[in-house]
Amino acid sequence: MRDLYWPHVGLYNHINGHACRVGVWADGAFGWIDEDGWQRTLGYEPGSLVGQSEFVHHGLKLKVEITEAVHPFEPWYLRRFAIHDLSGSERDVRLFINSDFRLNESDAGDTAFFNPFADAMVHYKRETVLALSGRTSEGGLFEYTTAHRGFSNFQGSSEDARDGSLGWNPMTYGCTDSTYSLKFKVPANGDAVAHAWIVVGSSIDDAAEASAKLVGYGFDEVFEETRKHWRDYLAQSDPHLLGLPDDLCASVRQGLLILRTQIDNGGGILAANDSDIMSGGNQVNYSNVWPRDGAFVASVLIQAGYPELADKYFQFSEKLITPHRPYFLQKYWADGTVGPGWHAWMQEGAPEVGHQQDETALTVFELCNFLNKHCSPEAISHSWESFVKPATDHILAFRDANGLPKPSWDLWEERRGIHIYTVSTVIVAFRKASELALQLGDNVRAHSYSQAAVELLAALKKHMWDDSRGCFYRRLIVKADGSYEPDLIIDSSSMQVLLLGVLPADDPMVVSNLAVCDGALWVSTTIGGMARYQDDYYHRVSHDVPGNPWIICTMWLAQSLIAMAQTVDDLQRPEELLRWALDRAEGSGVLAEQLHPFSGEPMSVSPLTWSHAEVVKTAVELAGRMRGLD
Repeated sequence: MRDLYWPHVGLYNHINGHACRVGVWADGAFGWIDEDGWQRTLGYEPGSLVGQSEFVHHGLKLKVEITEAVHPFEPWYLRRFAIHDLSGSERDVRLFINSDFRLNESDAGDTAFFNPFADAMVHYKRETVLALSGRTSEGGLFEYTTAHRGFSNFQGSSEDARDGSLGWNPMTYGCTDSTYSLKFKVPANGDAVAHAWIVVGSSIDDAAEASAKLVGYGFDEVFEETRKHWRDYLAQSDPHLLGLPDDLCASVRQGLLILRTQIDNGGGILAANDSDIMSGGNQVNYSNVWPRDGAFVASVLIQAGYPELADKYFQFSEKLITPHRPYFLQKYWADGTVGPGWHAWMQEGAPEVGHQQDETALTVFELCNFLNKHCSPEAISHSWESFVKPATDHILAFRDANGLPKPSWDLWEERRGIHIYTVSTVIVAFRKASELALQLGDNVRAHSYSQAAVELLAALKKHMWDDSRGCFYRRLIVKADGSYEPDLIIDSSSMQVLLLGVLPADDPMVVSNLAVCDGALWVSTTIGGMARYQDDYYHRVSHDVPGNPWIICTMWLAQSLIAMAQTVDDLQRPEELLRWALDRAEGSGVLAEQLHPFSGEPMSVSPLTWSHAEVVKTAVELAGRMRGLD
């Protein structure tokens, strides 16, 4: 285990990419299950977020099956270990649980100790307290120890475990870890069971009480209640996936569950919780809320039957803007504080708040869609006053003489300019905000927003269309004299002109642009898929392909083809593209951001919330068109 989050999804990571390990000792031999010699199969039980993994070590002649679950309502993480003998002889076996925490993402001030009153190892710092314990048929903790690690010659308690015994050191503070063991007999060709758990409290006593409550609740009951919760959760999506082939439906449903693991109960939708991205030494990860990603995901949640999650996200988002800054900054933590960023507040010697205009515009668009379908008049009025009106007024003012948005950063967060994608989000934001203003009786704003959308669409067609190639410019670079220099790189985000509804599916510009993107960005290897844009540098593997295939961009292609479909036969390729994405998932169902163009191996972060959302969106829209064209 390398990631453990509390009290929010994404904040804080109390392991922070290090390793909390499981080890097994038998017949004088020992092995941590993340080391060489183990055959590992990781996954979930179908239709559930109960983990089911298998580890086999032929040297130790043991098989370890781990069932694990986070309870949906209580701060409990429970694991069941079934140890199977493969030797044909009865065995004395010991299971070791090592915990290498960095509480609140720092090991400064941590303490680890054995609490004899709770039969638990406890790690604490201020109001973050983790209690760890376990049980077999022979009793609770067998041995334990704590140790310093990570400085001088201190290697931590994990090294102490290799001889099958622990040193009984009851307390260590500072840079510390702990290990405890459980013992049991495994019958010849049979199995023995152990349970281990982690609970969270705000004090040492709270954590002890939580541990006792879990034991009293019952281990089997924890697992069954968790399974039932996720079965009921998935039932909400059933009507929206009706008609999808059964094998696709099963994979999409598992993706819906993984998507939920990235959503905090406070409303924040995290981009990706995966510490691997920090392995190169850069301590910046994806455990933040990007308003763009969040708005996209929220819209998909609505499509898939989960408007209550979208509602929480929009409530979270509304709190992020202020009267003096009615637009989003780049990203935020799950508690609503401003996240790390890299857009400077000085551009070409002049002050400018670094932001991405599309994040605000897309949220206005998706929020307005949500309000009209799912909210009471009181909720609509509140969101209008607190978010939609001030944000849209800002967007209206943030335009140049041609009615185009002033330069800001693009959705890939790599370059400034006037982007085709940003322009698209602004147009649809104006349209939806105009409808809402008219509904609320603000006729002046309704007219202003509507007129701005008309003017902006005309400017898009005039300044952002490359008639010679039949595609949209991905951006306009504003020169010192105010004139525009077109960026000729083909970019998959231009497909959002169709997908956001700026222009209809049968518009000649849309049809031509899609053909150009398909031809220029398809990765012509045995892996396939669509790249973000030509000569994409991010995690580049080869100059022989336009870029690495991205799940998101490939799903945009599928969604575009679904929108254009006139017959059932027209849905064949979109279904193939959906299968392509689902086939690229790991055994657990997890989807990465992008793939190696020659091996298909996942690259960058996994799971990427946005990848899963676009797959779900594609599946829902494909199912809908299948029903409509049947």
